[in-house]
Amino acid sequence: MLSVTDTVGRSISATEEANLLKACASSRSRSLPVAVTIALNTCMRLSEIRLLQWSQLDFVSQAITVGKSKTAAGTGRVIPMNDSVVQCLLSWAEKFPERKGTDSVFPYERYGASGDDFVPCVYDTDPTRPIGSWKEAWAKSRACAKVQCRFHNLRHTGSTRMLERESLFMWSPS
Repeated sequence: MLSVTDTVGRSISATEEANLLKACASSRSRSLPVAVTIALNTCMRLSEIRLLQWSQLDFVSQAITVGKSKTAAGTGRVIPMNDSVVQCLLSWAEKFPERKGTDSVFPYERYGASGDDFVPCVYDTDPTRPIGSWKEAWAKSRACAKVQCRFHNLRHTGSTRMLERESLFMWSPS
């Protein structure tokens, strides 16, 4: 008999989410908290988020058009942005005032540290290339937050929360 993994498809709790976002905000990777916020609120896959370009974001209509996706049905789908995502992305966009539509929302960057206080700093940013990975930053943030989950669990969490909110509006007392 094969063993069953309890973490597959699990949704994280509100407390775990808060701890995770706090740990991500302390990460050297300045883009990680933005990516996690997008994942929790849009249910997008990691690769869909990582490969986002500015032209895929419509702040007027508050929507994201997914580029290349794992499935044919996923490519080109339009996902609404809630206020959390809009505010997060507008704040993120301020860091790239000369961005072009074809530039990556999460550009390739290198991180280092400077000074006696070991303050994280960003250098060698290339907006024409997407970030390679959040693997190390994600693992460290999860460990600091004491949350055991995969990035994909953020997708499950977002879906669960959306369904819970929808059921609140659909339910009516008899």
